[in-house]
Amino acid sequence: MLFVWTSDGGPLQHVGLALFLVQLMPPFLTAMSAHLPLPGVPITAVVGSMLILALTALFFCWGTGAVSQLVEPATQFVVEATGALRHTTGISSNGRLALLLGSMVVGFSVLLLFTNAYLISSLFHIIGVCLILRAHLRRGLGDRNVRGAGGTESECQEAKMEEIVNIIQKMPVEEFLSEESLLEKCSISRLKKMLEVRRQPMTEGSCLERQDLVDAVNKSRNYSDSCVICCEEYREGDPLRILPRCRHEFHLECLDQWAYTFANRSKRQRQPSCPLYNEALK
Repeated sequence: MLFVWTSDGGPLQHVGLALFLVQLMPPFLTAMSAHLPLPGVPITAVVGSMLILALTALFFCWGTGAVSQLVEPATQFVVEATGALRHTTGISSNGRLALLLGSMVVGFSVLLLFTNAYLISSLFHIIGVCLILRAHLRRGLGDRNVRGAGGTESECQEAKMEEIVNIIQKMPVEEFLSEESLLEKCSISRLKKMLEVRRQPMTEGSCLERQDLVDAVNKSRNYSDSCVICCEEYREGDPLRILPRCRHEFHLECLDQWAYTFANRSKRQRQPSCPLYNEALK
């Protein structure tokens, strides 16, 4: 009997465990088939062959990533099933949940020994109906508590989304201009509009020349070559949202999507803010 194990883990210990199980299976299956009637021998051989094939596939697929592709969805399914079971039964402790599942397995095994399959099937249906009713009642109580606090979850999210949309619609939009275009091509009316958007009003006689307007815009503009949300460089004519308070510039779609995240439950108590300075948008 060959058994390989390593203290620091790694692929070698998995190979050793597979070899150990492969060596252990033949005598185990032989001893089992000796106590089975003749029809049970082929069944034992088929089960043993399937186990050997499964271990062989596991051995050859361990380093290729194929196992992880199967394990990750299974793990996600187990997590979701456990969460649904906790929500249905109202049990949050892992120990109590494991005790409940273990008790159910033992109970059904004992009943299967002394009763027939029809009774077990009926019992499963009754328990399923009870769990569905319990989950429905818990959901109704939860919605009632949320309504008492000011509305259901969907109503709160819709109200917050409507508030965010109103804030966004009031924010100014302008096309991106590089420093070269601002210096050479931008008209005087557009320069004045850019100052108004950034809440930099001109006093009478302060900007007599076009160059004075250009200097004032450059001074008030938090200029950047790229959007910090998507990390893509601005192109000439890209629509930008201008934040009046901090005067930062972002892609229109990027800032809108950023603001919509404040409708989620985790951020709902906060006002939409600038991604850089945490300054409120309104």
